[in-house]
Amino acid sequence: MGTAEYIEWFILMKHIFSVTQINSYIHRIFESDYALKKIYLKGEVSNCKYHSSGHIYFTLKDEKSTLRCVMFSSDRFKGLAFHLEDGQLIEACGNISVYEQAGTYQLYVRKIELAGAGELYVRYERLKQELAEKGYFDFERKKPLPAYPEKIGIVTALTGAAIEDIRSIARRRNQTVQLYLYPAKVQGEGASAEIARGIRYFDKAGVELKVTPYKINKNGSISAKERLILTMIDYCSVVNESFEESHMWAKARLILLVYYLYRQEIKNRLDYKIDYVQLFSPPEEDMKIIEHDFNVIKDKICAGKAHELSEGDTLYLGAATKAATSEDRREQPFSDELAKPRAFAFKNSYMTYVLNNYIVPGKKTYESIVEGNIEESFEDYVVKKIDEHCGSSELELCYKYEVNIDKKPKDLGAILAYRMLGIKSNKAEEFVKANVVVKTIRVENNNKIKEHMSFPIFRFKELVEEDWENSTFGNYLRETRFLFVVYKFDENGELRLRGAQFWNMPYEDLEGNVRKVWKETKQILIDGLEVEKVNGKNYNNFPKASDNPICHVRPHARNAQDVDELPDGRMFPKQCFWLNKEYILSQLDENFLEE
Repeated sequence: MGTAEYIEWFILMKHIFSVTQINSYIHRIFESDYALKKIYLKGEVSNCKYHSSGHIYFTLKDEKSTLRCVMFSSDRFKGLAFHLEDGQLIEACGNISVYEQAGTYQLYVRKIELAGAGELYVRYERLKQELAEKGYFDFERKKPLPAYPEKIGIVTALTGAAIEDIRSIARRRNQTVQLYLYPAKVQGEGASAEIARGIRYFDKAGVELKVTPYKINKNGSISAKERLILTMIDYCSVVNESFEESHMWAKARLILLVYYLYRQEIKNRLDYKIDYVQLFSPPEEDMKIIEHDFNVIKDKICAGKAHELSEGDTLYLGAATKAATSEDRREQPFSDELAKPRAFAFKNSYMTYVLNNYIVPGKKTYESIVEGNIEESFEDYVVKKIDEHCGSSELELCYKYEVNIDKKPKDLGAILAYRMLGIKSNKAEEFVKANVVVKTIRVENNNKIKEHMSFPIFRFKELVEEDWENSTFGNYLRETRFLFVVYKFDENGELRLRGAQFWNMPYEDLEGNVRKVWKETKQILIDGLEVEKVNGKNYNNFPKASDNPICHVRPHARNAQDVDELPDGRMFPKQCFWLNKEYILSQLDENFLEE
């Protein structure tokens, strides 16, 4: 079948071809063109590279165009009698064909003869001489290069291989160096202007390049796979920094976010496909919260409590653990106790919001609690808004906000909290960004709580494979900030709002009794869960509320059929960790319990 007949058949059939088929077809067209089988070209050499294999890769160019070339080692030793280098004007003989794997065409060179110095190269040398005569290259005019530079500005194409090469070399030679990227054209029309703008830009600001993964969840939604590490926290220097002048803010004010889709089966990061690239600056409405988070972390360090830092202390900006091993510790300025190495990081929840709203617009929409500027902190504002309704009964709030209490929604307390904050849906923008979980607490008239507080179920086999530092339950408590909305029964049995408070688990409780229960649970699963049937009821040896002052393990299954597989293959009702009701009561503001 000739080329014309092939094209006619292609059009009539409307067949969908693979990339390989198309590249193969284009390759056949090139090979069938007699003029391309042996052709002589004149041009200037650039980007000349001698490969370890013996092949030479270079580009031929003139005033308007470029052409990729390769000279294989087998042709090099019989067709090249001099050392090929940039700036030479040459005459090359070879054939033009298609490299199918990459879908590119190039000149396969068999013979090269020197034609003189290239015109562009001559002009380059002439310009260099003129600038030298003006003294632009004089040693006195040059700024000395630091032995260990802290920041490097890069002006280059966003899609070029140069970025990864620079990152690799920089990280190999100095792991603490900060790289800033200004995307620009590096060749063709307008390149010089863009490069100049990039250089001028670095006089004022830097762009932090961050390559970060995202994932597709089972329900089809997308989320950040991990928090975004900004910079290590230097406990000794951060106490002397203001937010505006901090090293953290210098890294966070302008970020080039490069997102790739995480897939477990891909082991080499270079094989990941980049899906989204976007310059990102925290929006104005987030700035006050980020600054407040920074000061919360700083204040804790100033109080000699760097060892008690937790991501749950803050909303958007967290103090994430960043250590090679779980035993790594660093000195802190106002305490002799060593602290875990930590880094300033935008939380996973915040980066998920950024991804779904700033990077991929239109994925999700949320309502904002705060409209405009507020004088107090965000947390104080939220508490104040809910406290305005103190004394109102649950029934009165349902009537006020038109919540159908007859259906008895399971999350009624959270629904009412959102309504009091002016949110018509059940998703508040600030809570989504900060991973704030609303928990309703009902206090009896006698100042006791009837119910323990449950958390998401855990998988038996997954828990056995975890370590505490990266455990699902441990990370949940570390990274989550809770909003307790407290109601209390009055003497008439009416449930009335007493107020709200933000809470996260204290460090000593998390690393003490909670960790102990988690380890006991893991060991029980490893040893084999003991189940005993007494009077038709099953009893097990998971930690009970009476065994620990803070938490325990108990069922959290919908019914008897809602089970999970134990490590030994048996099926058992799903379980979760629970906070003891007595412990919850001890964490509440005393004002909530007063008559």
